Amino acid sequence: MKFLPWLQSRAAKQNEKRDGLETQGIGLSNLGAIWSFLDGGNRFNESDEVVNDATALSIATVYTCCRVLSDGISSLPCKVYKQTATGKMEDIDAPLSHLLQIEANPETSAYSFFETLTTHLMLRGNAYAEIQRSTAGDPVALWNLDPRKTEPVRLGLNGDLAYKTWDGMGPGQTRVIAAKDMLHVVLFSWDGIQGVSPVAMLRQTMGLAIGQQKFSARMLRNNAVPAIALTTDSKVKPEDKTKMRADWEDQQLGGNQGRIAILDGGLTVERLGLSAEDSELLSSRSFSRSEIAAAFRVPASMVGDLTRLSNSNHEQQSLSFVQDSLTPILKRIEIEFRRKLLPPAPNGKPNTSFILFDLRERLRGDFASTMAGYATGKQWGFYSTNDVRRELGENPIGPVGDVYWTPVNMQNSELLLDTESVQDQPIGAAPVVSDDAARSSAQYARLYRDAVGRLAARTPDKRDLSTVTQIFEPLVSSIAESKIEAIKQHTWANDWTYEPTKAIAAYLKKLTERSATWTTEELDSISAQELLRVTKTLSLTAHRSVAEHVALKGLPNG
Repeated sequence: MKFLPWLQSRAAKQNEKRDGLETQGIGLSNLGAIWSFLDGGNRFNESDEVVNDATALSIATVYTCCRVLSDGISSLPCKVYKQTATGKMEDIDAPLSHLLQIEANPETSAYSFFETLTTHLMLRGNAYAEIQRSTAGDPVALWNLDPRKTEPVRLGLNGDLAYKTWDGMGPGQTRVIAAKDMLHVVLFSWDGIQGVSPVAMLRQTMGLAIGQQKFSARMLRNNAVPAIALTTDSKVKPEDKTKMRADWEDQQLGGNQGRIAILDGGLTVERLGLSAEDSELLSSRSFSRSEIAAAFRVPASMVGDLTRLSNSNHEQQSLSFVQDSLTPILKRIEIEFRRKLLPPAPNGKPNTSFILFDLRERLRGDFASTMAGYATGKQWGFYSTNDVRRELGENPIGPVGDVYWTPVNMQNSELLLDTESVQDQPIGAAPVVSDDAARSSAQYARLYRDAVGRLAARTPDKRDLSTVTQIFEPLVSSIAESKIEAIKQHTWANDWTYEPTKAIAAYLKKLTERSATWTTEELDSISAQELLRVTKTLSLTAHRSVAEHVALKGLPNG
């Protein structure tokens, strides 16, 4: 079957006004696909306007969407991270960081590289970048390739995926690039291999927008006056028609528009076209802008439509732009870059490094809300001073800035009797002892020194929890009972009861750990410190218990 007769027979059915891409087929049996292939663009649309990459970019909304998305992505830091046991940390020494953040290749900055990559993706649905490797196989440069001159192909009997390009080649020359050396980001695809051009899919909408632009330009060229006709019932010679037309244009167009016209010979003025208002030009152009912005998933406020933008929803729209517009594109780039730039290790183990775009700058709110968020984070203990300073781009202030705060009034109720943190506090050379603690120390000093001496006389491997409990539990229990009785005598909580078993067990556990370093030469010092420690620990836990009891009853605790 010959090509041209077949093509003519199909073209004769244009009166049906059907579009070649209304079906899902993309083979050569599809008339729309054939014309798209021959034309190098996508010219089929009801507006009869040529729609391709160049004409699409002449539409202000398309150009703005591409700029907003490409600038938004290229301005984000693209960082290399390494997986750790506790999470992740930035790998600032990774050679790949230089390519992704500073210079993609000797001729292109990282910013321009990502800007070009995103623009190709938005217009063609495919973004290609060749990976230049060293002799060791490490990436040393990334080169953008024109998606109009690059395409995926199958090689050999096995049909291995590769890429053919003639970008930068002489006439009729091509070269093949292995799949592992090609970064290929796909926007939307029928087969998962090659993306579909948004310009092709939106050619009806874009053709309408181009037609609206041209119509507006023609209207302005005619001073926004619709086409008119001068009519008469008399017969007019051709040369008179020419003269009458010239006279009218001379008197009514350009700077003479609006002058009073005097018609003779029975001439009348008849309007042929619709005005901009009658044709609803402004509303139709606004609708086209909204449609194109929605197709690119860009908020209307970012392409000049401020009708629904307010101070209250501006921040929410910015957040929506990050989550709904940027994030899907970023995820495509991150996954493809990790596949090709950070492949698995030769032994088959997964690469613990990965690539992420840093969105923290984009996710920040205004200054007041940002500062309030950092203050809350520091107050509740998930931010330190140095953490906040790093987020703000400031240098840390030293080890003191690494301290995390914890509100003492918001502890877990299960830990109210956990006295281990109290026991581990250093006593100091000359601690200040309360009268109550002093009396307890005098009463139990000899007994406590005897218990410490008996335990210290044993070898460290014999100082286990069972032995410590056997020696110290009766003595510690006696101290606890004395504390409880003293509290009952000085509070309103006559009905208060307290069981110190958990506090005693916690103390004995920590005492067992400390006893491993005891020596018989320091018995006096050790016994004094341990007696003071157990006195303070049991007193504190008992007072916590009675305070909770009094608070629950609503009684005074004085």
